[in-house]
Amino acid sequence: MRHTLLGLISVGSIFGSSLVLPLAVASPAESTPFDAPAPADDAVSDSIHEPAHVQSDTVKAFRMTNGKFETKPFSQSVFKPGMPLDGMAISGDGSNSYSGILWLTSTNVPDQNGPGTLHAVSASNLSQELWNSGMNAARDGLGTLAKFAAPTVANGKVYVPTFSNSLMVYGLISQKAIIGQVVNLASGLSGSIAPGELVGVYGAGMGPAQTVPAQIASPGRISKSLAGTQVLFNNIASPLVYARADQIAAVVPNAVAGQSSVSVQVVYKSQKTTIFRVPVAATAPGLFTLDQSGKGAGAVLNRDMTINTPENPVPRGSVVVLFGTGQGKSDPDWAEDVLGAKPFPLPVSQVTVTIGGQPADVLYAGAAPGMAGIFSINVRVPSGQGAPSRSACTTSMPGSAAASVATAAVSRSTAITA
Repeated sequence: MRHTLLGLISVGSIFGSSLVLPLAVASPAESTPFDAPAPADDAVSDSIHEPAHVQSDTVKAFRMTNGKFETKPFSQSVFKPGMPLDGMAISGDGSNSYSGILWLTSTNVPDQNGPGTLHAVSASNLSQELWNSGMNAARDGLGTLAKFAAPTVANGKVYVPTFSNSLMVYGLISQKAIIGQVVNLASGLSGSIAPGELVGVYGAGMGPAQTVPAQIASPGRISKSLAGTQVLFNNIASPLVYARADQIAAVVPNAVAGQSSVSVQVVYKSQKTTIFRVPVAATAPGLFTLDQSGKGAGAVLNRDMTINTPENPVPRGSVVVLFGTGQGKSDPDWAEDVLGAKPFPLPVSQVTVTIGGQPADVLYAGAAPGMAGIFSINVRVPSGQGAPSRSACTTSMPGSAAASVATAAVSRSTAITA
């Protein structure tokens, strides 16, 4: 697969707004109104083999009036596709209302496959060509056109099959900063966020190319800016655990408490993302897992501070330590940029834990020492029978619509739910 890049298309133009256009696009020029009788089969066959000067026509757009297409085009391209077998696709044009982009492949060879060109023209004015792959053929050249094959627009890119034994993939050379998702950094789940929660902000162009870790701004506090990157929740800067162009770990400010939703925006140097809105809940608990996927084996410590694994399980009645985030407000107040220290703040909301489907004794639930936005849970594994060796750990707290599940290894089978 070959990847090539566009230079003249604004971010979001490929998938930005919904497209509402009172037009139809046709090539060649002698397009027939929809209420006209269909040509005979032999006429269709003959039209494919018409002389080159008939086939090499412009692309035309027709308005619909009173349920019928007008026979006179209101817009047409300045270039001639070359054959009536070209591929077309329409996408949105960023945030521009009632507009779009027509993607069109063409060749200069009238009646057979030949060197192709991908064009991007304004769908509301076909005479306005925004870009084409021939502008920088050395970099963007399409190769041999595959007739009847339309471009496909997906995931912010334009895919064009060719007869050059390659699938051409066109995307943006440079991309404005954009937020794609905000998730609980432990569970990986999107949805409501809570005060003091450690979240992952995913997107593009939001920070430096290489990961920059947290920095200490003052004793016991982490910085709210990393390498020119800030994350704002309702315009309040949040502490950052790390920052990278496609992912940032931030602690949700306590000031969002009581709000129904919050606006999230990333600022990287002089560039700002558009506003991304997220609902707010009192709590949004999530458990950390060993592979950081939010699923499977939990990040669980045994009582001797070794990592809990199937090869290193704990016996029933033993104590294990779970780690999570999304605990909500704490008592005493836990400033979001402060690393956990004595006296350790405790969640205002009660934390309940079940192991193997059985209630477990929570010995401690509160700020994790030396960490920001993370709480630890010391819990005793029930001594009851019947639990599997890989125990499902599920956290649940009042004010949250969902629980978080991870697993822990218990000798002679047991399941943990917190």
